[in-house]
Amino acid sequence: MRIRATFSALAALAAVLLATGCATMDKAYVGTVKAVDPDQLRLKQESRWLNPHPNFRLVGEDKMKVYVRVRDSSGSDLDISREVRMALEDQGYTLTRNLDDAQYVLSADIRYYGENSHVDGGRATMTAGVGGAVIGGIIGKQSNRTTGGAMVGGLVTGLLFDTLAQRNKVREFDVVVDTRIGERVPGGVHTIRRSEDDSSLSHSGRAAAGGGDSGWAAGELEESQRASFEEDFLYSQNRLVVFVQKLNLQPEEAAPVLQERMIRALSNVLP
Repeated sequence: MRIRATFSALAALAAVLLATGCATMDKAYVGTVKAVDPDQLRLKQESRWLNPHPNFRLVGEDKMKVYVRVRDSSGSDLDISREVRMALEDQGYTLTRNLDDAQYVLSADIRYYGENSHVDGGRATMTAGVGGAVIGGIIGKQSNRTTGGAMVGGLVTGLLFDTLAQRNKVREFDVVVDTRIGERVPGGVHTIRRSEDDSSLSHSGRAAAGGGDSGWAAGELEESQRASFEEDFLYSQNRLVVFVQKLNLQPEEAAPVLQERMIRALSNVLP
């Protein structure tokens, strides 16, 4: 009966603490983090390109015309198309809808937006993670000065810190943008493009001839596609990764920061 009463007290205590004490525990946890590692409370943000930018040729202001296309195949709500265009105009570029008039082509596709559980500064998405014993002892002593009270304190502490581990952690949100940037080249460019959908078929097995002879027959068929054509632009492909991370970071706090970083990076990629 005494053991049952102890665990009943444990259940009641855990319910009260979880229902009314989470905010207090959160505040204590954040205060501890601030004292030990204040950087976790600061919003960390960074942009990284997978490859260096090509060396574009400089042109006169009258030729600074760019054809822009920004899309979002990730299905997120990070709409930056209008802002990227405005930022390019602020830098002196003229936007054109006619590819024949453009000196540059900027095509960007938001491929991924979401939380990076590795919390590694975007590396996982670029190539595509407190004092429980002390507080437990305090809770145990306040509950009861017996072994049962210490056990209650330890179990409640474990439950509380499991909750805190989910409520209080550094979270990171990443955006991956694949870009294709073209520069008009005098005389044009000869391009050879090969299909990535190559297919092959192979077979082997025993074969018998009419005269009674038999043996093994094998064969293989491969098929691929390749196109060769002339075009006016020399293209280069690159990948932009933007990340933000902070303790208890929420998506609604991360999104505007990610958008601003993307706009700044994409609008400064041209010469």
